[in-house]
Amino acid sequence: MDRKEALKILGLNEDATNDEINKRMNILYRKFRQIEKDENGYTLEDIDKAYRIASGISYHDPVAEQKKKQRQENPNFIFKLLKIDEEKARNFIYYYKWHALIGLVVLAILITTIISFTTRVEPDLRILVVGELFLPDTTVFEERISEELDSVEEALVQNVFLGGNDPQLQMGMQMKYVAELAGGDNDIFIVDEEKYFEIAKQGGFKPVAQVTGNFDKIDLNEHSDLIVKIDSDDDTKHEPELYGIDVTESSLLKEAGIIGNRLIIAFPHTITNTDNAIEFFNLVVK
Repeated sequence: MDRKEALKILGLNEDATNDEINKRMNILYRKFRQIEKDENGYTLEDIDKAYRIASGISYHDPVAEQKKKQRQENPNFIFKLLKIDEEKARNFIYYYKWHALIGLVVLAILITTIISFTTRVEPDLRILVVGELFLPDTTVFEERISEELDSVEEALVQNVFLGGNDPQLQMGMQMKYVAELAGGDNDIFIVDEEKYFEIAKQGGFKPVAQVTGNFDKIDLNEHSDLIVKIDSDDDTKHEPELYGIDVTESSLLKEAGIIGNRLIIAFPHTITNTDNAIEFFNLVVK
């Protein structure tokens, strides 16, 4: 599969940008939550492979293929003496090298998880910082929230940083982002401008007034550019609503060290700790 074919599978033009590819993947991941194959017979595995190739994460390596051909024509005498297929042996070593490493990582995670379950209090405020926003230390921010809000015993802050240049890291972060949108139990989103409009137009946020009940402390004129009308695939009509508030100048977020051009706070539909979320919202926007 080359990049042209990969883009065709994703339903994109040959000149599609990485941003367009990522946005398309968000749509396709949600679509494949309900189906196993699409109308063209493609599975989620096909879509994921196409995404990797289109994004440049996976590619055909002609140098590696040439080395493989040379090994086949001139096999290593040790493998030949032992009557072992060299490619299978190399694959076995490579394969189980990573299995051993993964096994150690899984064991470490398992031990950490067991300790966490026995000592950690269930979070009563979950915050997701997502987009081209970087939070150096979530633990410090969590502790500060608990200090500022008496009603919050255990805050959980996660940072899904969608900037940077490492394609493998970004693939992992993109998967995390999609997972949080699809099934995360978050009470608050702090997003950059791009992700705010992307999520809001898809109906991913609750109107601020619906959650808080009023706008007494908010100057709507300062946030009029954040009023959004949901894009609907059917005939449902949606009135323009304010789904987020610009909190770039919040002293609390500045002290937390969040790095980004514009910070917007919003309420996702998954909100469960509503009272604590409103308390945090009021703390940030004051």
